[in-house]
Amino acid sequence: FEHTRSLGSLTVVLAIMDNSTKIHGKRHPMIAIVTVGDCELLILRRLQGKMSRLESICHTEMQRIDGHAQTPLQIARVDERIDEAFDDSITIEVIERGSAVHCVSAYEGDILVMGSDGVFDNLFLDEITALCNAFLPPGQSPLAEAHLSALAQEIVRACHGKTRPGPNGQYPDAPIGRGGKKDDTSVVVAEVVQWTSAHERRWAP
Repeated sequence: FEHTRSLGSLTVVLAIMDNSTKIHGKRHPMIAIVTVGDCELLILRRLQGKMSRLESICHTEMQRIDGHAQTPLQIARVDERIDEAFDDSITIEVIERGSAVHCVSAYEGDILVMGSDGVFDNLFLDEITALCNAFLPPGQSPLAEAHLSALAQEIVRACHGKTRPGPNGQYPDAPIGRGGKKDDTSVVVAEVVQWTSAHERRWAP
């Protein structure tokens, strides 16, 4: 934030792999997660073996002021047209004291679903999990990028579908209430994989 100058506001979910953590002297990969506002992250794992179904093992919670759906905690910078008294120190305090931080053990094959409130206000966790199991077959790791991309697109379609009435004229149930909410919808689906020289060649700056 301190290295930016843009005006505006946003909510944030960030995740980074940490391969330096050691437990009892042994390297133990972790996923470090930081959230501000109502973006959320869901981690799924095959707990009963490589051929079992994906199950939720971690889910961050949204941060909203007084629990109101339209007032998420945000990272913001505004000028005098909005607030003459605004100072960057206000947002820095939000980041330092309001961020939710999680550190979760990471295992090869874990699936991460990172999404805006347009995802998690419209889909229940079991619905997201069911979509992941439908699109990501067991016994295949690393997964083809096409599978992850197709899943992400289907999650967005399912979110938008909550805002339309069904054949009986009834709106579907959603976490925010029947009929969900029309909103911009962003989602990233990723798999934890072993880092190889091929990855390094592809992603190195």
